[in-house]
Amino acid sequence: MSNHELSLCGEDAPAFIFECNRYQREAPRFAALFREVWGRIPDTDRKSIVQYARSKRLAQPYVFVWLKKSREMQSPAHYDDGKKWMVFDGERILGFPGNGIALAIAEELGHLYLYAIGDDTHTAPRPKERQAIIEWDGRREEAVKQVLGRWGFDLAEHTAFVEWGKRWDWGRSGGWLGEPGV
Repeated sequence: MSNHELSLCGEDAPAFIFECNRYQREAPRFAALFREVWGRIPDTDRKSIVQYARSKRLAQPYVFVWLKKSREMQSPAHYDDGKKWMVFDGERILGFPGNGIALAIAEELGHLYLYAIGDDTHTAPRPKERQAIIEWDGRREEAVKQVLGRWGFDLAEHTAFVEWGKRWDWGRSGGWLGEPGV
């Protein structure tokens, strides 16, 4: 499973081009979770994402989903609207406890959705000052959390998961994989 189109929910779905690099063995599980999370998103919100993806591309709309080793990222998952890709650090994300992988996928799809609807938490330019960046990012994450709640994800589980991730600096130190989950 490398660099192929991930079929989701019919013809109205944007193409998610999936690249798994070194993680071929884990890729089917990740792809199944991605499909499951996509299926939990309400139809109207999925349509907003589809329309947005199509408006940003001249040919077949797609979002590149990359499962790779990427320790240079602060967080283990990131959606980049300018590049139209979601990057998931396989080394860290595949070790998440419980529902952690699905929550990470949902969170990145939440960011994509907020870009799609033009939410000001996601369309506002990134500030330059450190404290302003922290506040700006906090507003973005809170907006995503509200979306996840509307999509039916357990916010208490999400909060516990985020606290667990922060406690371990999202696995950047590498020593958290054997620890008990949330």
